[in-house]
Amino acid sequence: VSGQLDVAQGVYAGQMMMIRAAQGREAETATLLALTAARWPAMHSVQLSLVNVDFSNGRCDEAQRRFAPLAADDFAALGLSEIAPTEWADLMVALVRATIDVGNARQAAILQELLAPHAEACLVLGMGFAFLGAYAGYLSALAVATRDWRSAAAYFEQGLEIHTRMRAWPAVAFGQYDYGQALLRRGRRHRRAALSLLDRADKLARGMELSGLVNRIAAARDGRRRSPAEQLP
Repeated sequence: VSGQLDVAQGVYAGQMMMIRAAQGREAETATLLALTAARWPAMHSVQLSLVNVDFSNGRCDEAQRRFAPLAADDFAALGLSEIAPTEWADLMVALVRATIDVGNARQAAILQELLAPHAEACLVLGMGFAFLGAYAGYLSALAVATRDWRSAAAYFEQGLEIHTRMRAWPAVAFGQYDYGQALLRRGRRHRRAALSLLDRADKLARGMELSGLVNRIAAARDGRRRSPAEQLP
């Protein structure tokens, strides 16, 4: 019974964090993450998620402190080659987000190479408890982090095609937002295409009442900066 409760609590925590992120209420997940980390200190995905929470709330030094031992020696502490299939997805998502926030281009390139063979596939939490989007979406963010703009554009387009084919409209909206943000970073020459993507993302987000994404789109149009990993689904 104890093991079943652990699984149920873990599933609940993962699903609630995804819902709160879509609602723009990420700050509310900090306590839940901290409790989960205390309950399962060896769960690296939770420790990495706390990196993103710390960074998003301006605690950059704390984010770096959490990330450094996990990222040392090309992520040796994580044992990436030995991760169980049911743990792979949530760890990869948390690792990509943390690397984009406080890692460096070399670390992003390592993850890009690791995930590239899976570009056509999608990630799910655990044994299918939640849909985490296509690998292509995360690869696009890593490519942006390394300023590999050609690869980034290809992955953005691939991710949007996969999610549209699946009718995964929240993922489509987030992907359009991510793509628009990346184009804005490239300068004035790409602004028209960027705003077109943001307009399309805004229409989808409002239709699905994704208030968190609506706020992010408004911030992007106004030129306000956000945590890079907050652009991810």
